[in-house]
Amino acid sequence: MNAQSAIIIICLFPFICAAKYGPLPESVRIATYEKARVPLDLVKPKPAWKRRIGAIKKKGLIPIIDFESSVTAGKVNTSEYCRQMDENGIALTAFSPQIGTMTYRQHGTLWHEGARRAVGVDPTRCIPTCTAGIYPAFTQAPEPFVAATIAAVEEDNYPMMGEFHIRHDMSPRQYKRGDAVSTRLVGPEPNTTREWR
Repeated sequence: MNAQSAIIIICLFPFICAAKYGPLPESVRIATYEKARVPLDLVKPKPAWKRRIGAIKKKGLIPIIDFESSVTAGKVNTSEYCRQMDENGIALTAFSPQIGTMTYRQHGTLWHEGARRAVGVDPTRCIPTCTAGIYPAFTQAPEPFVAATIAAVEEDNYPMMGEFHIRHDMSPRQYKRGDAVSTRLVGPEPNTTREWR
């Protein structure tokens, strides 16, 4: 084998591996794709999830299940994202989409359908996950946000909760905005309210 052949094999290796994990979805932005039907079917994708995990393990890699919080669905190109997942041994991803500040301010939105759209694009790579419990909806309207989340998770059969900032060190953006995260937790017993700052 000469040097040129070795370079070609090295350059093609990620694409050869990616092809073995399953076909890539079409190149679309998640926000523009059709939503998966609800209630979500969790039986059908499980064998595909298991195959992907097994295929990655066979390559001698540790299969990663990636939890993506604060996802802006309009910015994610599915084909490129899934190709990168395959190249890097990421078995599954759980998109926990965020409600943008403008959407929340203008419409009071408490639920985001980005995860349903991600599952619609590629149910073999995406685990349905609820809306991220982060600024602004969760911090500005925690009780209505949690009520909307519980209703959607139960009604639509979501298997996973997204990221919730219950107790979280401030990000650099939050620090610059002066945005302290404070969430009231209420337990099942009377007088078990505790405020986290």
